[in-house]
Amino acid sequence: MRENTNSKIGIIGILSLGLTTVIGSGVWGDPFSWVNTAGSYSILVIVISWMLFFTAGLAYAEVVGMFPKSGGPYSYVSGAINKKWGSILGFVYYFGYTIIGAILVFVSVSSFLEMIGVDSFALLIILTVLVIIILAFVVEAIPLRIIGWTISIWICLKVLSLLIISLFFIIKGNGANLNTSTFTGEMFISIGNSSLWALMGFEVLLVFSGDLKLKKEEKEPEKLLPRGILMVLSAIIIIYIFVIISAGMIIPQGILSDTDPDFFAFIEANYGVPSALLSGLKSFSALGTAFAIFITLTHQLKVLAEGESLHKIFAETKKRIHIYNSTLTVIISGIFGLVMVLLFSKMGGTIIDIFSYIGLGLILLSAMIPAGVIALYLRIKMPILERPFKTPLYYIIFPLSIILGLYLFVLNLLALISAF
Repeated sequence: MRENTNSKIGIIGILSLGLTTVIGSGVWGDPFSWVNTAGSYSILVIVISWMLFFTAGLAYAEVVGMFPKSGGPYSYVSGAINKKWGSILGFVYYFGYTIIGAILVFVSVSSFLEMIGVDSFALLIILTVLVIIILAFVVEAIPLRIIGWTISIWICLKVLSLLIISLFFIIKGNGANLNTSTFTGEMFISIGNSSLWALMGFEVLLVFSGDLKLKKEEKEPEKLLPRGILMVLSAIIIIYIFVIISAGMIIPQGILSDTDPDFFAFIEANYGVPSALLSGLKSFSALGTAFAIFITLTHQLKVLAEGESLHKIFAETKKRIHIYNSTLTVIISGIFGLVMVLLFSKMGGTIIDIFSYIGLGLILLSAMIPAGVIALYLRIKMPILERPFKTPLYYIIFPLSIILGLYLFVLNLLALISAF
């Protein structure tokens, strides 16, 4: 019988991983907040933010083409610099996503409790920890090929529900609500920063680049995956623009408070869409993203162990399950999730923000910034090196990618300091 470690994931599954990580719980809240702040100008801001992120996508595309092995930053940093730095950043990347995974589970559980109308702090704690445990072991119990199809179906359901609700908003809404009375530089910065954070996460697909299952007629992974990254980014901006337009047609600029808006209650009161339904869809969407992240976490540990950067037991299986990978992920994510829920009763959403800033900061340091630096460094030092995917205008694009990563990191750091 073949072991789960020998399974492969199809290109659709890998691309679905990148897409579902971005299209998570935020898409059910951020667009409403953006149009409430800046109306139709939100579309302009999200497009500019996406163009900046596209430079990061091109950096990822070039490095994965040159180092088409699994592990994300572990792979391309080890290949370009050395294994020591690759291992360090691979671990930092892992810890960053354990925090984000715990947050998504919390959001999914809290949204589910809102859907069923239950306000129980004890149940919030129990379900958050329980879902973390279940996810960490379920993703290892399913062959990677099935994981790919599961995530593909999940993201299709997420996008389909999002499009149905958005179409309803467009039909019931008023195009005049898209008119924007005021737009300031402060609004631009506020929405721009928020949208940049919202677009993060698509790079998780690089963790599985060496596990790609190819058909005979398909191209090599070093050519297929870079183009796949650009396809994912294109799908993301199309979805977000459509959702922003629909949100703008039902929420006029400034109709709700920016400090404590309840968009779901407003939608229910004015358009008849039950807030419980919207909370349920948000929970389903967040859970799908959490599912993708937990398989990324356990797989990253396996890659690190196979590269001898982690103890070999993390590359071993028991009944086709990487039991140690799931256990370690449960312990770390469980601790983050438990602390977050316990402090939530005293600090409210501030504790979620603090954990988000820390997790995203670690991901920026370990993945986005190194990708831009390595892509630029290799172009300067080794211009004749073979590149299956070659980024045009690299002397502009890669520095922009590095600047974007540094800007987001500083932004995260300042927000973290402010939260305390």
